[in-house]
Amino acid sequence: MIDIKPCHNTSCDVYDTSEHDNCYEFADPSSDCIYFQDEIITHSIKRKAKMWDALMNSGRIRLLGSSGLGSKDYQHMGIDIWSTYPDQPDNTPAKEALVTYVETIIKNESDNTKS
Repeated sequence: MIDIKPCHNTSCDVYDTSEHDNCYEFADPSSDCIYFQDEIITHSIKRKAKMWDALMNSGRIRLLGSSGLGSKDYQHMGIDIWSTYPDQPDNTPAKEALVTYVETIIKNESDNTKS
């Protein structure tokens, strides 16, 4: 059984402070702070999701080139990313390439752990 207690971590990574009342940490101080909603979600996962959203909502994502996207052997891509950009260009092709790149890495890692 995992021993949990109310979170008193002053560096807790909860962005919405109203969530902090439902925040708990493992008794092991080296573990990540966690909070409970429908299921247990770690703060690091929440932060990674916010980071991914921020990346995908960049003002401009321009694909410079790619090779092997979707391949289990290797992938390569070059991208140019702007935090803000006038006239909001269509980032769809670059976003689709980036998603393919990341999803392939996840699939390949999953396939490698099954071996």
